[in-house]
Amino acid sequence: MGEPLITGHGINKIVIWEPQRQFSKAEVLAAVATRRVDFSSAGLLPGARVLIVCHSQAETVFDALALRDCSVVPVSSSLTVGERQALAQRFGLEAIVELGNVTATGEPGPESVIAENADNCETPMLGLLSSGSTGSPKFVWRNAQQVRAAGSIFRKSLGLTGDDCIMAVIPLEHSYGYQNLMLAALGAIEESGNDSSTDDELVRLAFPRTQHPRSVARCAEPSGTTIFPGAPAFLDMMTRMVEPEGLAKSVRICLSVGTALSTRIHRDFSQHFGVPLWQSYGASEAGPVCLNRDGGSSGDLMDLGAVCDGVVVRIVDRDGTDLPDGEEGELVIESPAVGMRYEGNHDGASRILPGVFHSGDLGIREGGRLRFSGRRKLLISVAGNKVDPLEVEEVLRLHPDVADVAVVAASGEDAREWVKALVVSRKQLSALTLMDFCAQKLAAYKVPRVIEFRSELPRNSMGKLQRDKLKP
Repeated sequence: MGEPLITGHGINKIVIWEPQRQFSKAEVLAAVATRRVDFSSAGLLPGARVLIVCHSQAETVFDALALRDCSVVPVSSSLTVGERQALAQRFGLEAIVELGNVTATGEPGPESVIAENADNCETPMLGLLSSGSTGSPKFVWRNAQQVRAAGSIFRKSLGLTGDDCIMAVIPLEHSYGYQNLMLAALGAIEESGNDSSTDDELVRLAFPRTQHPRSVARCAEPSGTTIFPGAPAFLDMMTRMVEPEGLAKSVRICLSVGTALSTRIHRDFSQHFGVPLWQSYGASEAGPVCLNRDGGSSGDLMDLGAVCDGVVVRIVDRDGTDLPDGEEGELVIESPAVGMRYEGNHDGASRILPGVFHSGDLGIREGGRLRFSGRRKLLISVAGNKVDPLEVEEVLRLHPDVADVAVVAASGEDAREWVKALVVSRKQLSALTLMDFCAQKLAAYKVPRVIEFRSELPRNSMGKLQRDKLKP
């Protein structure tokens, strides 16, 4: 279960908990200072663009805080070396940082960073994979002010205090994990420095031994966890694998993040553990947006809930005209947390303007609450991880016996998505063969869970795949 928690006070307050290690604010500051010297010696200067490989442990926190003067793109440790290098090349990232180690990529990095919006001309601090595209994934850059605004909205919406401890179940490379859990919870450590006047208000972050539901549950009590976020698929596994008394009594809020929460998972989890389960809605481009605290739902999915303080959500038609309650339209988010700009090409399904994000998500407002009704997205959300179908298609096309391929999202009754590949083969092939082929080149969550063989795929006269005619 891990070492018992000794919270401490002032600069000695424990702010990071692991089963076998605990770190005070003083120890974190010392580790970050050492990292900064090491990174500077390796040539990482303020403003450098860096790929940070995230692990669920304290060392990634040290890396992140030491790189706050750089422009960082967090990624999963499950990405292959080739995938990391491809991202570095695509976005001009000069180095890859992992657990304190720096690897140069050979990319020169930008000589200067010029924002598309004159009002947002600061150097970008954080690059996050957007989930708002109907084409290839794209990164949205956020500056330090926008990251701080997102953290402030997150803290206020949950009513976080110095007595709270957040269980870091959400991967740190996820926008929710990196921006909200780590930077919002621990960013104040460095900002306060040796000033101890607000130390007792610092939120603690707990890392479980593993991401297995039983392991996570066992770590909740000794760490003093009070806030328990998780993707719907993980929360569903918790219900199935952990006894009702297995979740620590210290937990006051469970939070569903990353993708839509089904009413069944909400009902089963709430009844099983007897703890409030809130639905959180946000975006990489805009930070936290809505919070469903009361369990309201419509049909198979939970409502988005009430808009967070400091955020405005408009529902508009295709011409940008505001719609009355009860009519479906696009969610347009106005927030100080809205990012600077997209990096690279994108198809315009979602747009970023100064302080305004046109999400591409569809919703309905009813009685001051928002309900999600659809989305214009191509990306597949697998347990909170965003998968680009085009990337998976490209890998499958490398197999000599694949003649044509389309990758789509498939889902079950709980609205959970997984990757499905529709394949036209040149000769007899097995699904297992192609899954193994993908597993050698892609992170595990990107590998198709289902492969279906077809005689042909719908294409127009120009040979372009007609995705709207695909029937998964």
